[in-house]
Amino acid sequence: MKVFDTLANYIQNINKRDFEKYLILFLLGIALLGILSVYQIYRKSSSLIQQIKNTEKLAQKSVTMFNEYEKLQQKEAQLQELLKQNREFNINSFFEKFYKEQNMIPEPNWNPIEIPVEGNENFDEVVLTAVFKKQTTEKLVNMLNALDKKEKDIVYVKELVIRNNLNKTIDFEISLASMKSRRIL
Repeated sequence: MKVFDTLANYIQNINKRDFEKYLILFLLGIALLGILSVYQIYRKSSSLIQQIKNTEKLAQKSVTMFNEYEKLQQKEAQLQELLKQNREFNINSFFEKFYKEQNMIPEPNWNPIEIPVEGNENFDEVVLTAVFKKQTTEKLVNMLNALDKKEKDIVYVKELVIRNNLNKTIDFEISLASMKSRRIL
């Protein structure tokens, strides 16, 4: 209480002009502290709001990734079931039968290669690349339509390169692919 008494005596003993000066300085100090407090609160709340927005974006991204993962798991299960149903499927024999049905003869050396699927320890991709020379565009289109109808769940076109020839024919290189389970079903 002595502090308050001393302060009260000091205020009573100063003249009016000094009192007004000290009062203005005191009020400016309070206003400055208030402004700094409001600024600090604004800065902290802005930072927290930004963190919340970033967290929300990450949460949405994780939900999207989880949904994609679930779809991939579903596709993998479907593929596993499809391969289980077609245990005897062989891309070599399929391709040989297919090009004969289409009355087309590929260039020799079209043996398939197995490529491990990156990030998946359950499947390998079997890719068979064949070159057809001096064909018509119509034959290529018919071949692709027939492929789409025949075994579109097991065999798919991985790559197709077409080159024009001078005599109104085309050469094309087609890579067919199929999945092969690493696990014994």
